[in-house]
Amino acid sequence: MERVLAATLILVMSVTFSTTARVRVQPSEATLPAVLADLRQAVVSVDVPPPARSGLLADVDWFIAESKRATSAEITPEYIRSFTRVTELLKSPPSPETLADIAAELQAKREHCRALGVGMGGVVKLLVNTRRGSAAAPDWQVLYLLKIYEWVPGAAATNFPRLSTPTELDLEPGRYWVWARDPATGKVSERILVKAAGQRELMVDLSVP
Repeated sequence: MERVLAATLILVMSVTFSTTARVRVQPSEATLPAVLADLRQAVVSVDVPPPARSGLLADVDWFIAESKRATSAEITPEYIRSFTRVTELLKSPPSPETLADIAAELQAKREHCRALGVGMGGVVKLLVNTRRGSAAAPDWQVLYLLKIYEWVPGAAATNFPRLSTPTELDLEPGRYWVWARDPATGKVSERILVKAAGQRELMVDLSVP
């Protein structure tokens, strides 16, 4: 409990309070293939047990194949950026914990593609309610961080654009830490791990102190 709260407080101190709308842009044709090719090379080069490398290669090769039928409307800059961050982590090289998170992240992204029949990408609308016991607890700021970004130096959490409750945001498929902060007192809730994958919309409840 104390370790979770301490990690949360550190992340909150570096929160990016940005309410700028998330904008989809059409990446150049070379961008996604180049990012995935770099990721594949990082997997080939990383010093990990052969079974782990085989699993990662299977996932990356699947993404490479599926990217050929992906549409620009489904691919956001943040989605591409997450693959770049994975590549950077593999070149570090990763700890066993980081490697496990990388594998789980790629699996979540792949699960989303297969479940919804998209080539790659897409978004999940995450709706969050903050609650105290059985009652709604309004006016809390909801924060999120892609779980693999825990291992990225300088990575900052981001807030939902509106206070709860509820509040919502379209997120790229993946595994996220989600928690809440009271702007008036600075109190924070415990983080919960949310897998936003395999469905268009997901609702979660956050228990706040």
